[in-house]
Amino acid sequence: MQLFVTDKGFVYVVAMRSKGDVPLALKVFAKEIGAPDAIICDAAGEQTSHEVKRFCQQMGTTLRVLEEGTPWVNRAELYIGLIKEAVRKDMKDSNCPLAFWDYCAERRARINNLTARNLFQLDGRNAHFSVVKN
Repeated sequence: MQLFVTDKGFVYVVAMRSKGDVPLALKVFAKEIGAPDAIICDAAGEQTSHEVKRFCQQMGTTLRVLEEGTPWVNRAELYIGLIKEAVRKDMKDSNCPLAFWDYCAERRARINNLTARNLFQLDGRNAHFSVVKN
């Protein structure tokens, strides 16, 4: 699963068959949500591949790579932990088969995006409202 997180806490998940599907996940994100100003990722090879760099350049997005060994700097790492724990709890509580974990992750992302938080960046709204264009 590839997880995209904005500075306002908007979460978008894309299920993948393998790590090599990162460029496809990025294209799905850009098509559904739009091209961000910048993508900040860790130094994983699949996230810094030539195909990813080329696609970011084509859509006018800056690709910034974090220094290796600094996962606490990446905002997505916090949300990865939160989503994983929520999915684990939901699946255990509902006795859901493990094969449906990706649907549960998408559900959790939607719940996250539609829940209002007391963040200055959100101005009293939810994260979904921050990315929706009228």
